[in-house]
Amino acid sequence: MKNFLLFFIIVMVSACSREKNINDRLEFNNDVDGMAHWTDNPTIVKYNSHTGKFACRTDSMNQFSLTFRKRMGEITEKPIMRVYISAWIYVNNISADGRFVCALDSAPGVGYVYLNETFHIKKEREWTKVSSVFYLPKTYNPDFILSSYIWNTGKEEIYIDDFHIKLTEY
Repeated sequence: MKNFLLFFIIVMVSACSREKNINDRLEFNNDVDGMAHWTDNPTIVKYNSHTGKFACRTDSMNQFSLTFRKRMGEITEKPIMRVYISAWIYVNNISADGRFVCALDSAPGVGYVYLNETFHIKKEREWTKVSSVFYLPKTYNPDFILSSYIWNTGKEEIYIDDFHIKLTEY
């Protein structure tokens, strides 16, 4: 009986570990203090961040946040169906206007799919979680590059922290 119980525990731990690895492969986080797979390092400022010490600041002169960029074939062999993006946003003025952007490029600067969705913040001087979901076509080349970032389309400052991207396979 002890051997069966030990075997059962080992099997369950092993199964849970595999599931965690699959989820880790399809989820990417950045609290701005860590930069793996994130590029276009704009103004990273030591500010009243949501977590950690740093936040990303965008404004009319520096419109684009940190950018997640990774080749689809490096993420998974299966096609990605859905891209869920969230971030914590802080504005000093509710007239600040931003968009989530999700792009699939066939080559650097050559867009295959470009999706964006506007978000509006309703509370000033308070960190607010915003999110969006994008759906990708089922067929694309695994060499295509998935990019995601926040675009400040207004004139007011937008502070961004704790990016989260979760991908769902077909």
